[in-house]
Amino acid sequence: MTLFLHLLGNPYIEISGRKISFPLKKAESMVFYLALNGPATRNQLKALFWSDMERPQASANLRNALYIIRNTIPEYVDIDRNSISLKETFDDISALEQIIDPDVPLPRHITEEPLRDFGLEGSEEFDEWTAVTKQAIRKNIVTMLRKRISNCYEKKMYEEMSNSLETLLTIDPYDEDSVLELMEIYCNMGQPTKALIFFKEYSSKIENKMGITPSERSKKYFRKILNNWSEYDSSSENREKFWCRKNELAAMIGALTDPGGLNTAVYVHGEAGIGKTALINKAVSILDKGDFLILSSRSSPIGEGYPYSSWNSIMTRIGRMPEIENDFPDINTRSVLSGIFPGFLGGKGLNYNADVALMTERNPIVISGMINDILRRIASKKRIIMIFEDIHWFDTQSIQLLTAFMSTVDLDINIILSGRPESSRITLAMLQSLDPPSKWKIVPLKLAPLRNDEIIDICRNSLSEELLNQKGDEYFIRESEGIPLLLFEMLRAAEENPDSDLTNGLGGLIMARIGDLSELQQNVLAIISVFAVGASPEQITEVASRGYDEVLSAGETLLSKGLLKEREEDGKVIWDFTHAKVRECIYESISLSKRQELHKKVAEVLNNAYSPQKWDPELSTMLCHHYMRSGQRAMELKQYLRELIFDITLNHDLFPVVSDKVLLSCSTPFSSREGTEQRINRALALLDEIRTDKNVGRMELKSLEASCFELAGGYHISWGEYDKGLVFINEAISISKEFGLSETHIHCLKHICYMHLQTEDPVRLISTARELIHLSRPENHRHYMATAVRFVGVSMFLSGKYDQAERTFRHSIRLFESLKLTGKCYTLSILVAKCYIAEIFQLKGDHASALAYLESATETSERIGLYWGRSYFHTHAASLALDMNDMSLLFRHIDDAVSLFESCRGGRCGSMLYSIKAIADAERGRQESAERSIERAEIFLKDVSRKQWLATQYLAKAWLLSKSSKNKKTQQKNSRSPWGSTEELALRSAALYEECGFIDRAEWIRKKFSCPVG
Repeated sequence: MTLFLHLLGNPYIEISGRKISFPLKKAESMVFYLALNGPATRNQLKALFWSDMERPQASANLRNALYIIRNTIPEYVDIDRNSISLKETFDDISALEQIIDPDVPLPRHITEEPLRDFGLEGSEEFDEWTAVTKQAIRKNIVTMLRKRISNCYEKKMYEEMSNSLETLLTIDPYDEDSVLELMEIYCNMGQPTKALIFFKEYSSKIENKMGITPSERSKKYFRKILNNWSEYDSSSENREKFWCRKNELAAMIGALTDPGGLNTAVYVHGEAGIGKTALINKAVSILDKGDFLILSSRSSPIGEGYPYSSWNSIMTRIGRMPEIENDFPDINTRSVLSGIFPGFLGGKGLNYNADVALMTERNPIVISGMINDILRRIASKKRIIMIFEDIHWFDTQSIQLLTAFMSTVDLDINIILSGRPESSRITLAMLQSLDPPSKWKIVPLKLAPLRNDEIIDICRNSLSEELLNQKGDEYFIRESEGIPLLLFEMLRAAEENPDSDLTNGLGGLIMARIGDLSELQQNVLAIISVFAVGASPEQITEVASRGYDEVLSAGETLLSKGLLKEREEDGKVIWDFTHAKVRECIYESISLSKRQELHKKVAEVLNNAYSPQKWDPELSTMLCHHYMRSGQRAMELKQYLRELIFDITLNHDLFPVVSDKVLLSCSTPFSSREGTEQRINRALALLDEIRTDKNVGRMELKSLEASCFELAGGYHISWGEYDKGLVFINEAISISKEFGLSETHIHCLKHICYMHLQTEDPVRLISTARELIHLSRPENHRHYMATAVRFVGVSMFLSGKYDQAERTFRHSIRLFESLKLTGKCYTLSILVAKCYIAEIFQLKGDHASALAYLESATETSERIGLYWGRSYFHTHAASLALDMNDMSLLFRHIDDAVSLFESCRGGRCGSMLYSIKAIADAERGRQESAERSIERAEIFLKDVSRKQWLATQYLAKAWLLSKSSKNKKTQQKNSRSPWGSTEELALRSAALYEECGFIDRAEWIRKKFSCPVG
């Protein structure tokens, strides 16, 4: 039986493979001390383990420990009156002595920390001994590893030598001699890039941990490797031949592995076909050993794009990272980024609206900060390279975001950019003007045409000697002009047909190559060129009206000929051209009439995949592009209108009259007023162009006009711009009446009803509501009739006819509930009517019934996942809690209302949300938060100032001033408040509440704030 001590990792003791437990930790620690340090006297042990105790107590503790040791391992300990010792023991460090033989595998646990977590509380002397012992164990292991490395060298076992050096540097990461030795081994093994990357990591490590830089000797060795760097790196998995560009590739690898302490931005620029993408792909394939995160942007050469579109592929990749799945960013970051980038956290159930846009700053600096915070979570586990290719196609906002990101990022990150000559001057100026410039090392890399000797070398390795002699070297030099894309197309054409005429440029070469293709193969190329961004075989099949197997066979041939390449996108195979210039050549070769026809068919295919409920600006942009190219300007406008309908309805309407099925399936963008107005203006401008289009009939034109005007008018009315809104609405009504556009007419009347509701004009509201009822009588408009009945109820409510109003609201509810029989549920519309009924109960003093209705509304919304209205219902429940004098109830509901609203899960809401929050903040002594809430409420009141909203804001100000007057720190500040006195504010609030029918509330406000009577 053997006593065996495990020293690596968490220490423990075994006897013949059985783990031994000691009831006293100090007894176990004493065994380790005796095993590693040898025999000890009783006085030594007392001084080591109980130095903070009096001698009698220390002696008693030692006797107890020795008793435990004797009982636990009686056969392995010798104890007499003076000293204590262990008999023969073994440990895992002694067992490592055999590793000096390179043929013995290194155990996995060799790099674990010795005596991990082995300290004792209150025993400084023992902790000091432990620290010294740990260092001695490490030194012993390092010595054994050095002997192993020496033996590896003698036996020329270089791979095992590199493994051993990597292990040694895990234990002693700052040993520069071993670092240089490992770099040399990497180079000898044909892996110079690995040596460069390793040295950069070492440099960052000693700079961050020790505040020093590598020695001049090591820097010199790094430069030597870089100068001798070879384009061939056996560690690369991609063994495809990479022609020429050795110097450029070495420069890029060197820049991206430079240990200088700065982030690196390499800007590769040159004309189309010069080899920018090939160079970037080669460099990345060499650098990426699995521990990199490569984030690549994607831009489209066609269409208008949408803001920040070039970043969407990057954010989609980030959103799907396991690191993000397991550690989501805060709700505000999620909401903002998901509303900008369609692919980020797609399907996570967020609802954006213009009210949130008022409260949330969204600009390139804010967005870049959010992206930086997310990447910081990933950077601790992976090294990051971001690739921004074809920067000349970036939209303006994407460029601004890139500039802001590079100016503010605080991570160890490298960036590769590429662009054509027309954008190089501006891009370089942007990079060189980054603030602060000390963060980045900018490396411009201009790709020139291939040299004559490089062209000849490529030709001799690609063509038969007979053909090369026949054409002559000068022929390929002259005709290719040193452009790799053109040269390789010449070589492919010559390989397929040695008699080819190679003097007609890229277009001529491509046309010559496809001339021998079948009709279907040529058609596939034409279709993909029209798609412009690649297409799936299924999409191509649909446009070509041919069998799927036929198209698949044609595509395989085109892939084999190097005309197409394939990639995977969201689980689908996409075929695309090998280069944008090839696509341009194919597209330009198609006749105008056939182009138009193909654009029309492509639009039909894309339209089948489009749903206005799902926010997909890329697909929408492509649709508009194909409608325009096919001459279908009316369809282009209709596409804009489809987006606008959902944008305005879901982002700007307080309570959308939309079924549950549609509401629950929607994913809408983070929409600001500015963004929606830009869409409206774009639609109106396109409408102006269409008026002169002879292909658009008068009826279709008038229908489009009415729709445009109705949407624009409804939008302006929702934001209190009544005069401007009515200009559009009246024109839309006029057209609707003349051309029998009843649905558009209904929408217009709904907007007018909403205007009268906001201006609190019950007479005009009931008149328009009755007109809306009359127009909504057909069966397919029953949901609008139910909405109109609710407007009638609101008119009665505003007039103080509460019993009639309640009956009318209940009738509206019955109408909406009857629609459930046909499978159309309008839960939100039902809950809104119930909220009005709750307010009637509140006015009558029946607080229990009112609360039951409001909490039923919040619970129903929560249960079915209906975001619209949730903040509104919680806010009104919090308002009711004021009358109930139940502050805990108020806190609960207003906190829920604000949380839901600010996380884009609560729908739109008026100023009352923040006015009541200000009251809650003041009541809880949160002065600054209360002031901020009042400021936010003012933002809402600027556009729409309903009496109840104003009354609540005055009350919030009075409440805050009243609470502040009791706080000496804020009393002096608030004594000069521009709002007026507490009494004045309370009187204004009470007067407005009385006008709204809240008599009881007005009375308790006057009492609470000691307002003068009369």
